[in-house]
Amino acid sequence: MHFEDGVIYTEPGVPIDLLRCDPHQIHAFRALNMFFGGVQAVCRDPGTGELTGAGDPRRGGVAVAA
Repeated sequence: MHFEDGVIYTEPGVPIDLLRCDPHQIHAFRALNMFFGGVQAVCRDPGTGELTGAGDPRRGGVAVAA
């Protein structure tokens, strides 16, 4: 979800029915969209040192442990 200039932008999975009481305009995208940016993330467990990761499906990223 992203808010800009009085408009709430959403992707699938955001319960927009709950936002309808908000006075702002809602623009609901029908599919994942590059408008929302992208992120790749890695996490290291401080106890075990194990690495996990994830890639944003908007960008086609993946996480690989080697």
